[in-house]
Amino acid sequence: LFFCLSELMVIDPMYQFSLQWFQQLASMGVANAEQGDSPGARLDHLINYITYSIYQSVCRGLFEKHKMLFSFALALRLLEGADMLNVEECRFLLTGPTSDIKDANLSNPAASWLSDKAWSDILSLTQLKGM
Repeated sequence: LFFCLSELMVIDPMYQFSLQWFQQLASMGVANAEQGDSPGARLDHLINYITYSIYQSVCRGLFEKHKMLFSFALALRLLEGADMLNVEECRFLLTGPTSDIKDANLSNPAASWLSDKAWSDILSLTQLKGM
């Protein structure tokens, strides 16, 4: 989470968060989070409490136009940390296809309403693993 915060400085140099501030929030989270019945439950409560606490604290200091970007970046980091993010799909979502695919066997079946560019994008999407 701290590295997600430190990357905000790329957006605006005013966004600088110290490791000491981050550690202080984490310590408060350890003290204030719900105890839980087992170590696993306690860990879940700590992760949820600290993540939400950091999110709230950071959003207080962000310009309104940067809050959605921070939320998206944080969500991607959390998904990546939980091994629930397909990096190739995410890259495709953010950048689009990197090249046009021309396949004579797969011509555009709906040329009347689907542009050749959109059809090429669909073909590129099918090249991703797991699709």
